[in-house]
Amino acid sequence: MLGPVYRAMPARTAGCRPFLGNRLARAGESAYHPDVLVVCGPARGRLDEADASLGLYLLVDPLQRRLEVAQVRAGRATWQVFGSGGVVPTRYGTLVVDDLYDALDASATTR
Repeated sequence: MLGPVYRAMPARTAGCRPFLGNRLARAGESAYHPDVLVVCGPARGRLDEADASLGLYLLVDPLQRRLEVAQVRAGRATWQVFGSGGVVPTRYGTLVVDDLYDALDASATTR
């Protein structure tokens, strides 16, 4: 689903890999099944990730081209909002808001 957008970034060459809703992310006593999880480095487990070194948290609005992004540095999150035409900087490259939504629209189905 997000292949073209993900491949455009050098994250895969840095040993990162995406999981679509099938990986459990553990942080302390909490556990989540995010829609998309990108993990960099060696796998922590066969079905879950226990490394709590969250660097980027992305909320994707399903109704409009709007991303809410938290970048985590030194244990503190800084939130920003990106709309159409926005570019989200990450340590592995940039994520273009319109490219992400175009990829999602192209993969959508009414069945």
